Amino acid sequence: GQKDVTGADVFVGVENPERGVITGTLKLAPQFQAGRAIVFAVQEKLYGGDDKRILVVPVALDFTDADTAERSFALYDLPLDKDYYLVAMVYMEALGNEPITMFSPYSPYKPTSAARTIEDEVFYFGSCDPAFGCFHGDVTLPEPKADGSVISLFVFDWDPSSGEEKPAPLALSLIEKDGTNASFSYEIGNVPSSPAVWIIATYIYTDDSGNAIPTLAYEGPYEVNVSDEAKRDYEVDLDIPITWIEGQLRIANPPDGITKSRVLLVDDTNAMVNGADVVLAADSADKIGNYLLFPVYGGTYKAVVAIDVNDDGDYEDTEDKFCVADDAYAVDGTEEKITGRPINLDYSACVEWAPAE
Repeated sequence: GQKDVTGADVFVGVENPERGVITGTLKLAPQFQAGRAIVFAVQEKLYGGDDKRILVVPVALDFTDADTAERSFALYDLPLDKDYYLVAMVYMEALGNEPITMFSPYSPYKPTSAARTIEDEVFYFGSCDPAFGCFHGDVTLPEPKADGSVISLFVFDWDPSSGEEKPAPLALSLIEKDGTNASFSYEIGNVPSSPAVWIIATYIYTDDSGNAIPTLAYEGPYEVNVSDEAKRDYEVDLDIPITWIEGQLRIANPPDGITKSRVLLVDDTNAMVNGADVVLAADSADKIGNYLLFPVYGGTYKAVVAIDVNDDGDYEDTEDKFCVADDAYAVDGTEEKITGRPINLDYSACVEWAPAE
């Protein structure tokens, strides 16, 4: 009972005259050029019932050569009249050849019977496509750090200080670091138009106890409009802090019944730059509690203590107080961890502080 099958053509790495083709060039930033790369054409499909999650399904792929900045790709045998997204996966030596994945901002593509071949597409990976938003500049640590081989960069349409859930980034990249230098240039492109974006640099170092400590720096908001050259390209330098400070807050002559306070660091513009909630306990006639501030930039600050006088959980009532406990709270930003740093306040001699208008 075996039947012969004839006329079944299989096309591998060559053009199928009845299906679509996407060709182009993958342009890699220097930190991605050593590794091999794969370019995919993928489709998005919903699954998961009411969750409507998106499943990315590869339809075609092309392997590119390593050690080159520009690599040609050709994706064959694509069923017509469907949307395809270009995805590049690059294996980065600095990450132990773990892959980094990015989507082309020009997607989706749709080959049709009238236009089967889509040619000469350009896919910038880790560098700036002049048709899209671009951020570039220097990322600087307080001193050279041997920990970690990369610094990660992201662009979000989300304010990191908002407390809201973090969405997927609009763009991402990585830069290689070494243990000799403290400053590294970066470039992150393919940023779409958005009325407000923030750029974030993240770094993970290891403390003296062997703990992995993530830290970050961010700037924003910036308006990106790819149709307006003045709002398409931004030079932004980012300084990443690494200092972790913990110690004890002691309040002498405290108001009756207080159980909570807040430690604030205020810079020379009178703006709050860091803060920590402190739960208070009785210690003889005083109130004490432990505070933790992270990350903290090097500099000299005012250490301000917010007192929740009526103990209602906020610090905005007229009876609540903001008192300067230390008007020369100096921080050496090159130290990783400062422990046992006391902040002492005599509430009966409170020097009140108010934020800048």
